[in-house]
Amino acid sequence: MSETARELVEMGMQEAASSGFVRDPKAYRFIVTYPQKALMKSMSGNDILKPGKEGFGLYVHIPFCLSRCTFCSRFEKSHEISPGTIDRYLDSLFSEWESVKGLIEPYYRIESVYIGGGTPTVLDNLQTQRVIDKFVSGLDLVSDAEITWEMSPETATHDRVSSLIDGGVNRLSMGVQDFDDNILKQIGRLHDSQKAKDIVEMVR
Repeated sequence: MSETARELVEMGMQEAASSGFVRDPKAYRFIVTYPQKALMKSMSGNDILKPGKEGFGLYVHIPFCLSRCTFCSRFEKSHEISPGTIDRYLDSLFSEWESVKGLIEPYYRIESVYIGGGTPTVLDNLQTQRVIDKFVSGLDLVSDAEITWEMSPETATHDRVSSLIDGGVNRLSMGVQDFDDNILKQIGRLHDSQKAKDIVEMVR
């Protein structure tokens, strides 16, 4: 144990917290984009969709979660997501894609598709298949395209993971945040560390 760690133990967690050594987990801010947003320059659609680039990466956003983590500034908390709400969102998403794909497909080979969120594994089997049909099997992808699907331990079932792999997904990205159960609870995660480990083993 380092000298600093020994001093913290001797000081006691309560005193350490009041001295500023231990932060309130609710005040944690996680970096979720690279580069950080503060370093990104402003871009227009014309800057992005310029014919002649070699490849293209498509990000598909699924903005639904079972709950809102304390570090997330993006989504409103929703314990009950109605199937109708998700289906209406998917209808709008597909409509938007149809309106812009003509600006992309004639000029680019799509090299990667990233289905992110939110928590895309909150979609049911039929909704999941709709997304796969539109953005995986329905696209002219390069032969070695990377297809990523984000998931969370509490919604990653064996059947769901199997259907994703059968549908062409070849990369899974699972948010865990921490393996300390106390921190997981305080930041609003719905799983514990053992559940995360179990899902990793199941995916393997």
